[in-house]
Amino acid sequence: MDKNTAMTKLEESRRALLESIRGLSETQLSQKTVEGIWTAKDLMAHVSTWEVTVLQPLRQFVETGDFIPAPIPDHLAWNDRQARLWQQKNLAQVQDEMQITRQQLIAYAEKLPLSQWDLVLPAPWGGEGTLAQLLAGLAWHEMEHVESIRKGFEQA
Repeated sequence: MDKNTAMTKLEESRRALLESIRGLSETQLSQKTVEGIWTAKDLMAHVSTWEVTVLQPLRQFVETGDFIPAPIPDHLAWNDRQARLWQQKNLAQVQDEMQITRQQLIAYAEKLPLSQWDLVLPAPWGGEGTLAQLLAGLAWHEMEHVESIRKGFEQA
């Protein structure tokens, strides 16, 4: 996996997410469950909060050379804690945060020389990978939830 492939995957996954919600009302996005108890708004916030888990150590990596993510040993408990925070936000806030987080993630990634893209880094969700692999993992995660949104609204 190289930088260009990873960046393309991020671009494609975001385009797919935006396409999956195009034309849907705030009520549909915020009230209709599409994956378990989560709405499309919840899934957008969920995707964004996982991107923050890479953005924070990436920012530090660019500034100091250290990539030290906060470990998340219990993903379900972490997701539950994050959900309590984002469910207090309205759709516009979630969409703004989602856009800003992605822009910052890409901006910081673009600041790194290609040599740093080959370093193996610890992943916040466990394991490790190059920066390209971590970013491609975020894109995969986003696409996983895009499918839930698509299926949830196909049935409507």
